[in-house]
Amino acid sequence: EELGVSIAKMHNNDVIHGDLTTSNFLIKARPQLTDIGGEELSQQEILTALKNQHGILYAIDFGLSFMSRYIEDKAVDLYVLRRAILTAHPNSESFFDKVLQAYEKECNNATKVIAKYNEVEKRGRKRLAFG
Repeated sequence: EELGVSIAKMHNNDVIHGDLTTSNFLIKARPQLTDIGGEELSQQEILTALKNQHGILYAIDFGLSFMSRYIEDKAVDLYVLRRAILTAHPNSESFFDKVLQAYEKECNNATKVIAKYNEVEKRGRKRLAFG
């Protein structure tokens, strides 16, 4: 769920990652209440970490990123993530569905982006089938 929210926040700010894969996200371990005093975390990071059982999710490797308001660019970002998830983690379609559901709740233009994603995904399937 946190992955979909994180991507939606990027897209809400017109940031296109360009290489969304599960390898380009890191989780910083959830701090214990006794550990927080020594950490250099903002109050928001502390609150996020405490409510998230796994820790704080960070996107990394923005080498291919760019700014764009185009719905197509956001849809392609999601398509790249889906292909990466299914390639690296077989039988994980339900995981991507959860990511997309969280994205839909958080993204300002979710309806348009997901509709465009469905178009992009159909083009991708056609290309895989026919070369």
